[in-house]
Amino acid sequence: MGTPHDITAAMTERGGWPRATLSSWGVPWPPPKGWQQRLLSGGTPNTTITTVARPARVSKSPRARRAPQPTRSERYNAFLLSHPWKTLRQAVLARDGHSCVACASNQHLHCHHLTYRRFGGAELLTDLVTLCEPCHDALHTGYQASPDHGNRHLTRWTKEFIAARQDTRKIES
Repeated sequence: MGTPHDITAAMTERGGWPRATLSSWGVPWPPPKGWQQRLLSGGTPNTTITTVARPARVSKSPRARRAPQPTRSERYNAFLLSHPWKTLRQAVLARDGHSCVACASNQHLHCHHLTYRRFGGAELLTDLVTLCEPCHDALHTGYQASPDHGNRHLTRWTKEFIAARQDTRKIES
């Protein structure tokens, strides 16, 4: 006894096997997992199976099973290393004459986002301006410290900052 045909032929209409049949094959009740494979391989169906414990489920919610999503900062930093960003950055620097639009410095140049609406590869040249590191830092420091920070758009703040720096530069020269 123990051929695939015998096992299939003994199956009831509901998809199980009668206790008497299982008992005649040496399968205990309730049948242990893997009894069919052991019976077919010539082993004793009632031998103990060594199983590896499954890790406990922490949560059944679909969110718990998803891989953690990168943060906005991680996505931003990854984009700054991409080829599309490097190409766009070079185009912005060339458009602005490889100098800061606020103070005309040509040292330590950054590309500053006027808006993040199209961030991630769909930016337009008009979404970016060239600023030197000191002007870029001053702009962000001033914007973060501004009392109307949440109400004032970064684009408007940047344009006002650049205009003020350009006015100061004209007065000094």
